[in-house]
Amino acid sequence: MPNPNDIFRSYLTKIKQEAPTVQDITLKTADGYYRIKSTAKTAIVAPDGYSLLSLDYKSQEMYITAVVSEETGLLKAFLPSTPVFIRDDQGKEYPNPDRDLHTLAAANCIAPEVFKNKPLTEWVSLAENTPSSSGKGTIRDNGKVLNFGIIYDQSAQAMADLNYLTVEVTSGWLKNHQKAYPQFHRWKKLVNDTATARGWINSATSRIRFCNESNSKGADDGSTTGRMAVNHSIQSVASCMAKEACVEVSKFLEDKDAKLLSLIHDELIIEAKGDCLFNPDKSKLVDGVYTKLAFDVPEQTQELADKIKKIIEDSEARLLNSIRNQGYVGLAEVKIAPFWNH
Repeated sequence: MPNPNDIFRSYLTKIKQEAPTVQDITLKTADGYYRIKSTAKTAIVAPDGYSLLSLDYKSQEMYITAVVSEETGLLKAFLPSTPVFIRDDQGKEYPNPDRDLHTLAAANCIAPEVFKNKPLTEWVSLAENTPSSSGKGTIRDNGKVLNFGIIYDQSAQAMADLNYLTVEVTSGWLKNHQKAYPQFHRWKKLVNDTATARGWINSATSRIRFCNESNSKGADDGSTTGRMAVNHSIQSVASCMAKEACVEVSKFLEDKDAKLLSLIHDELIIEAKGDCLFNPDKSKLVDGVYTKLAFDVPEQTQELADKIKKIIEDSEARLLNSIRNQGYVGLAEVKIAPFWNH
């Protein structure tokens, strides 16, 4: 059980542990056993001889937003034609900022002055290493907050409160975002206006949500209706995607020594045969604490995980291309550990 002095906060259906770690757990290695600090998630362990597979979509909500809004500035991050790496004049490879929407938000909306006259090869590093003006996190972290806040109609005041900034700063972010991604904001206004006019909205997957708040307690100024409509336009697509993945994965696992345990938002948790071994030599050690854990995964377990990942990606591609057939590809990731390693 967690220590009663630990700090936990509930966010909808999720529990977030803020401090400190829950307890020590023992991980099996090739040479014996090793103890590490546990978090709330690592306390959920697989039975002996089994591992837990965590599979989810990469940037699912942003990908759906890009597709349904047809905003080219967002879409380029997900298209196969956008290279993962770019090269400098000497041929050295660097991460392509066009593949990272949070870096782009930092460059276009949060701190354009930091990126002025800087080559694209430096953008990702600049975003990840330049501190936020609030002193909390980096400007890439701010970009992530802005990206997700904007698609759910978060106000400048709410964004300021959550990021320890002034409303003047976050208002500037929002204005910059409107200039950088005009098609997204046109789509968002259309969804808002449509829902306000008729009291309901129809998503790209033909799911209807009624969002007339005229009879709710307290007068609705229209912002609630707009938020509900935009949220439904994105989340209903994500929900359909996750349901299809669950069905397909469950069928695939029928004759396997594995089972689907749970679906949490867009993440599938699967228990599969195979004993993962903690590899301390490949893990990242910072100030005596392992912050990134590496595991030696049995070949058959990895093969199973790769096949499930392909099923999930195929379901995403089918759904997105049913909305707008542009050759979209599915993007998912998998983590394998003796515990829940999301």
